[in-house]
Order: sequence, then structure tokens, then C-alpha cells
Amino acid sequence: MKITKLQLYTNQLQDLKVFYVMVLGFELQNENETAFTLKAGNSLLEFRWNPPGENTNPSYHFAFNIPENQIEEARRWLYTRSIPLLKHEGDDILDFPHWNANALYFLDPSNNIVEFIARHDLNNTSEASFSAQSICSVSEIGLPVPNLPGMHQQVKEKLGLSIYSKVGNTTNFCPMGTPDGLFIIVRTNRTWLPTELPNGVYPTVVTIEGETPDELTFDEVPYIVRVAHS
Repeated sequence: MKITKLQLYTNQLQDLKVFYVMVLGFELQNENETAFTLKAGNSLLEFRWNPPGENTNPSYHFAFNIPENQIEEARRWLYTRSIPLLKHEGDDILDFPHWNANALYFLDPSNNIVEFIARHDLNNTSEASFSAQSICSVSEIGLPVPNLPGMHQQVKEKLGLSIYSKVGNTTNFCPMGTPDGLFIIVRTNRTWLPTELPNGVYPTVVTIEGETPDELTFDEVPYIVRVAHS
């Protein structure tokens, strides 16, 4: 599965634009008074002003695929920009042997948990110096749900996706997709690794690559998945 665009919401639009464009150096694709869009490799990441009437500031978990050989360089690059990395059991680079991957995490100004993940099953080695332009694509979006088995069944039936890796289940942690793109479906009231921050259900629009254009909605949650040609 390839995620071509991820649309998220925020009450801190200007702070996020400064962070991603001025601090991290993402390319600004377009902007207006209520939204801006970043280029993230083969994907677009859009932040939109939180819908009227919403009092909470949404906080998401999402990931970017980076070149599989550049996790250490990505860590050094973030440190040079004074971005504190989140640690788990004393380490700021996490090893995921079941996924054949390493990852690091940090927070943006809206308390979104951002992940850089180097997946060694992908043929995306790079010798260029790491920068925001090294990011390959949006890799994951976290989707908390009150009814995980029900969401799993809907994604399986509507999109033909299966659970990724042996660590997935339909009880509390259900990654669905491929190394190129994953829905991280989890039960609500669960914290996001490697933090103690609880997850939340917030409006999310994900566009994925597919042969037959479609727009899918799901029971109980404000998530939209659009299927579009690349």
C-alpha cells in the first residue's frame, strides 16, 4: 500500500508550518489561510485548521519512511536542529526485529508523535546527505478505534489489506498494509510508543494509490480513505 497524501488537523497551523518548513526544511507545496501542504518524498502531508466547534488540539502518530541505511545519520541531523528525540528504555533508536526496521521518534509543536523509520526490507539505500528531501514517503498513520475487530474487518473487506507481521492482532495492535504504507489500527485509550501520551480519535483523511477510485468511510470514527490513481 502506498500513501500518497495524508490530511491532518491542528489548532497550531502557523507553529507547525514554521517547524516543518523553517526548522526541518520540508518543501512547502502550497498554502492558504486554512491549510498548508508539504512534500514528503512521494507523498504529500497536509495540515488543515481544526474544524469549527472542535475545542481539542488533535495529536496524531504518523511515520515517514527514510533510506534504510540512514537511521544514524537522521538522528545526527535532528540533533543539529535541536530536536529532542524520544527514548524508550534509554535508547533513542528503537529496534523492531519483527519488522526488520529501526526507528526514531520526536514531537512536533502540536504534540504529534513523528517517526522516522528505516525499513531494511525496502530497496531505498541512499548515499546523499540526509535532509528532509531524503524522506521517501509517508509510511504510517495511527488510527485509534473503539472497535478494533470491526475496523480490521472493514479494512480487510473494503481495501483488501491484511495484518502486517506476526506482532499484529485484532485485540489491541493491528498494523495493516505493507512496508510502503501501513494503517496502525489500535484500540482507543492506549498510549503511543515510546511515550505516555494517550491516543485520540481525530478527523483524518488518507489517500492511497489504487486502480479503482473510491472514497471509504468507517463506522464510529471520522476517518476517510480515498483511493486514487498516482
